[in-house]
Amino acid sequence: MAVLSALSVVSRTVSNITFSLTTDVLSGICYAVAVPENDPAPSDIQIMAGTDSTDTLAPNAFFSFSSLTDQFTIYGLSASTAYTVYTVQNSSSIIDVEIPSAVEFLSADTFGSTLIPLTVQGADDVGITHYMITESSIQPAFNDVRWLATAPVNYDVTTFGRKKISLWVKDAANNVSIYVDGLTDRVVRANQTPIERYVEVTAPGGGNGSSANPWTLTEAVQQAIAGHRVNVRAGTYQVLNTFGPDIGITGIKPQNSGVDGNPITFRANPGDSPVIDQLGAGIGFYIDGKSFIRIDGFEITNTNDTNGSDKYGGIVAFNADDIVSENNTIHGCDAPNGNNNGAVRYDSTTNSTIRNNTLYDVFVGGVSNGNASGIHSYLMGDVVIENNTIYNANNGIFHKSAPLNDACVIRKNIVHSTNRAMFFDVAGGGSNAHKNQRIIQNILYNNLDNVYLKAPAVDISPRINDGFHLINNTVVGGNSALTAYNVINLNVYNNLFIGPFTHKAVRMGDDIIFGSFMSSTVLYYDNNNYFNGEEFIFDYDISSTPSYNSLAAWQAGTGADLNSISTDPLFVNAAANDYKLQAGSASINAGRNGITMGAYITGNETIGAS
Repeated sequence: MAVLSALSVVSRTVSNITFSLTTDVLSGICYAVAVPENDPAPSDIQIMAGTDSTDTLAPNAFFSFSSLTDQFTIYGLSASTAYTVYTVQNSSSIIDVEIPSAVEFLSADTFGSTLIPLTVQGADDVGITHYMITESSIQPAFNDVRWLATAPVNYDVTTFGRKKISLWVKDAANNVSIYVDGLTDRVVRANQTPIERYVEVTAPGGGNGSSANPWTLTEAVQQAIAGHRVNVRAGTYQVLNTFGPDIGITGIKPQNSGVDGNPITFRANPGDSPVIDQLGAGIGFYIDGKSFIRIDGFEITNTNDTNGSDKYGGIVAFNADDIVSENNTIHGCDAPNGNNNGAVRYDSTTNSTIRNNTLYDVFVGGVSNGNASGIHSYLMGDVVIENNTIYNANNGIFHKSAPLNDACVIRKNIVHSTNRAMFFDVAGGGSNAHKNQRIIQNILYNNLDNVYLKAPAVDISPRINDGFHLINNTVVGGNSALTAYNVINLNVYNNLFIGPFTHKAVRMGDDIIFGSFMSSTVLYYDNNNYFNGEEFIFDYDISSTPSYNSLAAWQAGTGADLNSISTDPLFVNAAANDYKLQAGSASINAGRNGITMGAYITGNETIGAS
């Protein structure tokens, strides 16, 4: 008889552990059997019957724990042929396999320094022990020498320019967090020390842009070059430039581009609140074919024009790259009938950011119109849309046509009082399908439709939306929480879908195939809360069948949402639109990998414009 004398962990990855087993004799084969926490040890009959065969390994073999509970016991076994158990050791090893999560990651762009300030936080069932920042999406090894025992407050990117950094966390059992595109990474910009220039509303013209001899705003957009930071002082400005590009368009038209690490910035002078009021005679900032420009801290209002070019909005970028629109309040934007309009509009614009803006009262022809949006776009790609508050527009965010590259990260926004909070369409024949749309930690309420991925492929084949990720959002009421057609690689998890819903909580097109559920069509669809909203439908807008009127029926019919719940999330004050969770909420730590459902993962996040 072989008796087990030792069991130890040799190495581990995210989903595997390698064990070393030792016996007191040379004969026999050693095995380890994984048993869920609090379950009894396996018997020889169970092993001979093959009950534990998938959880059994020979010495130094990989053992996958991806399908097991959070913790389990590894029992060392010594066996001969036929899996007869000779000895089950009374001592065992408790292995923590819960993967920790990076749940809070704040960063800020800098001027004059490559040291990026950070606020980071992780979540784990036992506790976070180490942190790491990298410039890669490749998961670091648990024994990487770069792990830090305390949460970092900054990270040195070492050179100026635009970078993408990733946050990783690790627990005491050496489990390492996974990369989640849009949640665990951030685009940061380290810029060189700027050259300060100034604008005064009463400037007579002919100045050099110094504090004592400021420019007019028109002179600023004509003369500012890479590295200039133009400080616009208090006052109400109407600027109707008619020079190119697009001489038929009136608005504020920067003539030059910045460079990576040395942008052109137009910002509100610190302590001042300049207003751009176009009085219905022009659009706001118009950036065409330029790059590395920042628009920061303005109130922009009463934009309109009769140019007929379909280029309308408060900040409009066309064929541009690395445009940052942040800390602005834009409202009262209109456009003639038949045109597209957005408080912020990015068309064919890439590697850009729309951050911490308040956007509201957007119209076409003076009324709410299907082409009037807080943020409006054809063909924007690799754009981060974060911490905006959007309301009183037909669409909150309308991505009307997708680029060939990755689309957007849309996170930590508040959108309310719209017909469609987030609307993804494919505009006309020949347009591209959407790719890798990431919608994370948003709060959507008082909208008719909340997240709407339309884009049917009826006019062009094939045209399939590839990658749609709805993670940790809080959606309250409306017609539906999610409507989706024609998509593969769908991720929907950790969301609060809180009814009642006029139609259904979830409406799926017939192109999401039942037999493929949880496979190529759906990557992960689980760990959501459907309180007061347990209604689901497939084949929407065609036959509207099958329909499921309970979470249990939906689970049985599709295999989705097997770990989801329908329980009051216990909002702090839903009547006042405070959607943080009270202590004792069943949604706390009930999400995928044990993190909290909804937009407030930690309860300390800033969601929407501040």
